[in-house]
Amino acid sequence: MRLVDALFRRFRRIRREDPVFGSMLYMGDRLKYWEGKAKFGPTNSVIEIFVDGSAQDSLGEQRKFFEHVVQEWVGLSEVIGRILLESSRKYEPILQDDSPWDHFKASSLSIPQGPFEDAEWEFSFATPGKTNRLWTVRMKGRQARQVVVDD
Repeated sequence: MRLVDALFRRFRRIRREDPVFGSMLYMGDRLKYWEGKAKFGPTNSVIEIFVDGSAQDSLGEQRKFFEHVVQEWVGLSEVIGRILLESSRKYEPILQDDSPWDHFKASSLSIPQGPFEDAEWEFSFATPGKTNRLWTVRMKGRQARQVVVDD
């Protein structure tokens, strides 16, 4: 029985309830991150979140990072929106200088462990409708570095 119990504990997924991120699932010691869904207030939507951390991590730094993104969304959305529109013209030349948020919907956010200023993180956006693409903006602090498009 001990062998069976040990194997069960080894492959059992760890779950937690977080005050900011809600219900979360730990993806294992090899990957060292948590998955969940959280309300992203600035867009009034629920997004997937990928939170770096170990099984025992308090996630305090990660909560601060998330709150920082929420508080700075006005400025971040300008930077992110600009690079999304520039990149989207390669795929959809009809998009002009409209609001990017008429075309892109927040989908997921990676939340690293560490201070915002030096952090490398990603925010993904979907284009619902006929194109149905996923646009991932790679960030370093407040600067948008690259857009990766997943068709």
